Amino acid sequence: MHDQAEALGWEFLVQLQDSMQPVKEQYNLSMELASCHTVVTEQGYVFEGHIPLADIESFLAAPPPKAKGLLVPGMPALSPGMVPEGVAPKGFDVLLWHKDGELSLFSSY
Repeated sequence: MHDQAEALGWEFLVQLQDSMQPVKEQYNLSMELASCHTVVTEQGYVFEGHIPLADIESFLAAPPPKAKGLLVPGMPALSPGMVPEGVAPKGFDVLLWHKDGELSLFSSY
């Protein structure tokens, strides 16, 4: 995803961590919501896990009111970055994370 996002002109500051646990705690990401990747935008939106770029673009173009970010908990086998090239991602949901901690469906694959 990083390479594809850079191709769109997005810039990243990558911070490698010995442990992601402090990062997950900083953003109140419980074990049930966590994945292997956490991205935080300059605006403070949190993107957790293997989220399709189209969903991130859609979110950033018109952030839903009171939204904290998007989540794909765990590492679904057929999510972006987990599927072979040319295979469409499927079998997982992207969740909209609200500032009050509630979750709702953003998109489904």
